[in-house]
Amino acid sequence: MQVESEFFRFHIGNIIEIGVVILAYLGYKRESKKDALDRETVRQNQAVLHKENSLKLESIIDFNKAQADINKQRDIQIGLLSTQTAQLSAMAHGFERRLVMLENNN
Repeated sequence: MQVESEFFRFHIGNIIEIGVVILAYLGYKRESKKDALDRETVRQNQAVLHKENSLKLESIIDFNKAQADINKQRDIQIGLLSTQTAQLSAMAHGFERRLVMLENNN
Protein backbone atom coordinates (compact mmCIF):
# COMPACT_ATOMS: atom_id res chain seq x y z
CA MET A 1 0.00 0.00 0.00
CA GLN A 2 2.84 2.35 0.68
CA VAL A 3 4.20 1.85 -2.85
CA GLU A 4 0.83 2.84 -4.31
CA SER A 5 0.61 5.93 -2.17
CA GLU A 6 4.16 6.93 -3.11
CA PHE A 7 3.39 6.39 -6.81
CA PHE A 8 0.48 8.82 -6.86
CA ARG A 9 2.20 11.48 -4.74
CA PHE A 10 3.55 14.35 -6.80
CA HIS A 11 6.37 16.50 -5.59
CA ILE A 12 7.22 19.94 -6.90
CA GLY A 13 10.29 18.47 -8.65
CA ASN A 14 8.11 16.03 -10.58
CA ILE A 15 5.78 18.82 -11.70
CA ILE A 16 8.74 20.94 -12.79
CA GLU A 17 10.20 18.00 -14.74
CA ILE A 18 6.89 17.40 -16.49
CA GLY A 19 6.60 21.13 -17.25
CA VAL A 20 10.13 21.22 -18.68
CA VAL A 21 9.43 18.19 -20.87
CA ILE A 22 6.18 19.75 -22.15
CA LEU A 23 7.91 23.09 -22.83
CA ALA A 24 10.76 21.34 -24.63
CA TYR A 25 8.27 19.42 -26.79
CA LEU A 26 6.32 22.58 -27.64
CA GLY A 27 9.57 24.40 -28.47
CA TYR A 28 10.62 21.54 -30.71
CA LYS A 29 7.27 21.60 -32.54
CA ARG A 30 7.46 25.37 -32.99
CA GLU A 31 11.01 25.17 -34.35
CA SER A 32 10.14 22.30 -36.67
CA LYS A 33 7.20 24.31 -38.06
CA LYS A 34 9.49 27.30 -38.54
CA ASP A 35 12.10 25.11 -40.21
CA ALA A 36 9.45 23.61 -42.49
CA LEU A 37 8.31 27.10 -43.50
CA ASP A 38 11.91 28.14 -44.10
CA ARG A 39 12.54 25.05 -46.22
CA GLU A 40 9.40 25.75 -48.25
CA THR A 41 10.46 29.36 -48.81
CA VAL A 42 13.94 28.26 -49.88
CA ARG A 43 12.44 25.64 -52.19
CA GLN A 44 10.16 28.21 -53.82
CA ASN A 45 13.06 30.64 -54.25
CA GLN A 46 15.16 27.89 -55.79
CA ALA A 47 12.32 27.02 -58.18
CA VAL A 48 12.11 30.66 -59.30
CA LEU A 49 15.89 30.86 -59.75
CA HIS A 50 15.88 27.56 -61.66
CA LYS A 51 13.22 28.90 -64.03
CA GLU A 52 15.14 32.15 -64.54
CA ASN A 53 18.36 30.23 -65.21
CA SER A 54 16.56 27.95 -67.65
CA LEU A 55 15.27 30.96 -69.57
CA LYS A 56 18.73 32.52 -69.60
CA LEU A 57 20.26 29.28 -70.84
CA GLU A 58 17.65 29.00 -73.57
CA SER A 59 18.39 32.55 -74.73
CA ILE A 60 22.13 31.80 -74.70
CA ILE A 61 21.55 28.62 -76.71
CA ASP A 62 19.42 30.55 -79.22
CA PHE A 63 22.12 33.22 -79.50
CA ASN A 64 24.79 30.54 -80.03
CA LYS A 65 22.70 28.92 -82.77
CA ALA A 66 22.23 32.26 -84.48
CA GLN A 67 25.95 32.99 -84.15
CA ALA A 68 26.78 29.56 -85.60
CA ASP A 69 24.54 30.32 -88.60
CA ILE A 70 26.25 33.69 -89.08
CA ASN A 71 29.66 32.04 -88.83
CA LYS A 72 28.64 29.41 -91.39
CA GLN A 73 27.46 32.09 -93.82
CA ARG A 74 30.70 34.01 -93.25
CA ASP A 75 32.73 30.88 -93.99
CA ILE A 76 30.74 30.33 -97.18
CA GLN A 77 31.38 33.94 -98.24
CA ILE A 78 35.08 33.60 -97.43
CA GLY A 79 35.19 30.45 -99.55
CA LEU A 80 33.46 32.22 -102.45
CA LEU A 81 35.80 35.19 -102.16
CA SER A 82 38.80 32.87 -102.14
CA THR A 83 37.51 31.15 -105.26
CA GLN A 84 36.86 34.49 -106.97
CA THR A 85 40.31 35.74 -105.97
CA ALA A 86 41.92 32.63 -107.41
CA GLN A 87 39.94 33.04 -110.64
CA LEU A 88 40.87 36.72 -110.89
CA SER A 89 44.52 35.81 -110.29
CA ALA A 90 44.36 33.20 -113.05
CA MET A 91 42.70 35.72 -115.37
CA ALA A 92 45.36 38.35 -114.58
CA HIS A 93 48.09 35.78 -115.25
CA GLY A 94 46.42 34.95 -118.57
CA PHE A 95 46.15 38.63 -119.51
CA GLU A 96 49.78 39.17 -118.64
CA ARG A 97 50.81 36.20 -120.80
CA ARG A 98 48.75 37.51 -123.74
CA LEU A 99 50.31 40.96 -123.38
CA VAL A 100 53.75 39.40 -123.44
CA MET A 101 52.79 37.41 -126.56
CA LEU A 102 51.43 40.56 -128.24
CA GLU A 103 54.59 42.47 -127.41
CA ASN A 104 56.74 39.65 -128.75
CA ASN A 105 54.74 39.60 -131.99
CA ASN A 106 55.14 43.32 -132.54
